[in-house]
Amino acid sequence: MKTNAAILSVADVDLQEIVDDRNANGGYTPSPTAWEDETLYFLLLDRFSDGNEETRPRFDPQKHGGNAVKNERAASKWRESGNTFTGGTLRGLTEKIGYLQGLGITTLWISPVLKQAPFADHDYHGYGTQNFYEIEPRFGTRDELVTLVKTAHEHGIKVILDIIINHCADCFEYDGDA
Repeated sequence: MKTNAAILSVADVDLQEIVDDRNANGGYTPSPTAWEDETLYFLLLDRFSDGNEETRPRFDPQKHGGNAVKNERAASKWRESGNTFTGGTLRGLTEKIGYLQGLGITTLWISPVLKQAPFADHDYHGYGTQNFYEIEPRFGTRDELVTLVKTAHEHGIKVILDIIINHCADCFEYDGDA
């Protein structure tokens, strides 16, 4: 039997208060009139950029016979890396906004950035939200998310934050005293 625990629910949130607060602080960014006129780019944040690409040598196909996977050990490591965080961050994405603008992107759709349920390292994709009010620390901070959106808007790029709600429920316990 559980004692001294609370279940956090969407029902516990005063959505009208959130809307009223946002309206009092500048409102919302309007939705485009015609989405079909947008050049939308989806990216899986963890796989995009950590902002440190310049510190690592780039892949040189001539050096490796045209193949990054030289042997079974390298192939195994490559396959395993597909199941874990690889390091893409909000800061890294922010640094690439100019690049995306240069591609003609007008709307950026980003995989979920919210705090993930702890499923070892297999939750890199963001689709296992545990807390809708926190940013996944491996992706960055709330301030870095705000900076990303502000930077994108300054470059004429709209931002869509993907969320997953079809398999979320009152299933995460929080200490009632916290």
